[in-house]
Amino acid sequence: MSATSLAVAPSSEPGAGFNVRSPKLAASYLGISIPTLARMRLAGNGPAFVRVSPGRVGYEQKALDDYLNSRRRTSTTQS
Repeated sequence: MSATSLAVAPSSEPGAGFNVRSPKLAASYLGISIPTLARMRLAGNGPAFVRVSPGRVGYEQKALDDYLNSRRRTSTTQS
């Protein structure tokens, strides 16, 4: 298992794991810095995350894609 991907099993389906991306990989995917991603997480305005352990968080690929889709705009005048 690489340092940038963690296997986590959802509690509702024991044994059915899914991939959780590290903050480093998630930030790279979003095109932002790791500190920016951390600030967004603290402020509650970034992608949904998974608390893997008390000191470790991760991001599901779907959450990253959903976040990007929520930021989609068709005009620069849209907020």
